[in-house]
Amino acid sequence: MIYPEFLKEHDTIGVTAPSDGITDEVKLKRLDNAIKNFEDRSFIIKETPNVRCSVKGRSSSSKERAEELERLYKDDNVKTIITSGGGDFLLEMLSELDFNVIKDNPKWLQGYSDPTGLLFTITTNLDIATVYSDNFKTFGMEPWHKSLENNLEILKGNIIEQTSFSKYEEDKKLITGLEPFNLTKKVYWKNLNNEEVINIKGRIIGGCLDLITELFGTRFDNTKAFLEKYKDDGII
Repeated sequence: MIYPEFLKEHDTIGVTAPSDGITDEVKLKRLDNAIKNFEDRSFIIKETPNVRCSVKGRSSSSKERAEELERLYKDDNVKTIITSGGGDFLLEMLSELDFNVIKDNPKWLQGYSDPTGLLFTITTNLDIATVYSDNFKTFGMEPWHKSLENNLEILKGNIIEQTSFSKYEEDKKLITGLEPFNLTKKVYWKNLNNEEVINIKGRIIGGCLDLITELFGTRFDNTKAFLEKYKDDGII
């Protein structure tokens, strides 16, 4: 598997909207603060034009979304790409995307929810590792939750081991745009077979499951071949 180059101080992070863009005033404040937070940590942010656009749930046309993503991949200064947010219509742009551009310029791509359509497709078809984690605007919270700090350290190649946190967020309403996670629910593990210890090992692949089911059976579905290639490693 191809593991892209890790982030270094003063590197450029590309931000694009392959699904929906951001136009809500409060969410734009969150986006702007995310830019500030990364710049305060010595990174440069390069934002594509469609990040602050939204028409009928889409940041731009399928072709434009594909082209803007491709431009970030072709830009030698951009080392990591993080999607601005989620949405509902990312899968539309897959047929417009030149996957050879991604194959020839492997970079870390990170996103959450609807961007699953990109992450899962790139990893299973091109054998390039991707990161299923927070969209860019989430990094606009104050202060950063430990998971965001860990996320950045992963992109920098500094963290291998991860552990779960004690609480999770069930729901949150943004008022200022800078709200941290609303951690009200206790995290606990359910063991359906009542084993005292469970050890699981393998390559983890997934994302937003309802998006993955929409990919199955299409020309972008290379899941069986991917699982066969890494069957000796185990698959999670």
